Amino acid sequence: MKKKVITILGVMTIGGLLVTGCTGQNNTSTQENTVITTQADMIDNTANVGEGTTNSTTNQGNNQQSGGKITAERAQEIALEHAGVKEKDVLSIQTKQDIDDGNALYEIEFYTANKKYEYDIKMDDGSVLKVDFEAVQNANNGNGANNPITEKEATDIVLKKVNGATKDMVVLHQDMDDGMLLYEGKLLYNGTEYEFEINAYTGDIIKWEQEAFH
Repeated sequence: MKKKVITILGVMTIGGLLVTGCTGQNNTSTQENTVITTQADMIDNTANVGEGTTNSTTNQGNNQQSGGKITAERAQEIALEHAGVKEKDVLSIQTKQDIDDGNALYEIEFYTANKKYEYDIKMDDGSVLKVDFEAVQNANNGNGANNPITEKEATDIVLKKVNGATKDMVVLHQDMDDGMLLYEGKLLYNGTEYEFEINAYTGDIIKWEQEAFH
């Protein structure tokens, strides 16, 4: 009777150990799987974070380029367009950077066959801050014209240069300079002062200056 009991207990003990061993292996396998899965998730998350950082950096770079100041080449284009001068008619052009009243700007000087132009172009937005042009050779009266143009005709020439201005804003008078009869005067309009000289016989604008005033 004792031998049977001992035999039964031994079998139960061995069975218990086998069950425990299997359970332990399953738990270990489960833990290993859990660790592997977690590491994979971490790798995926790290890759995603890296991609997000790259995109953010790229976008910042694009914003800096799009919000930057205009180039010297673009400033020259603006000056030529404003003057109504084609690039092929420019004999020489020079550009330098300067700061005036806190404004960073390009100072542009260029020549055509008969005129000299000077422009101040704002770097931030390309706006024209100052214009000055004048004839490099004095025009004469040898164009066959016998009589000078009238004040009304001179005024109309000025108004064609300044859209929106009216004749009552133009102040001009005749003057003689180096043997040339001129109309010279000024116009104040929309926060800008314009000064000019017009050949009284040919109607050519031989000098033009414009500058914002406060």
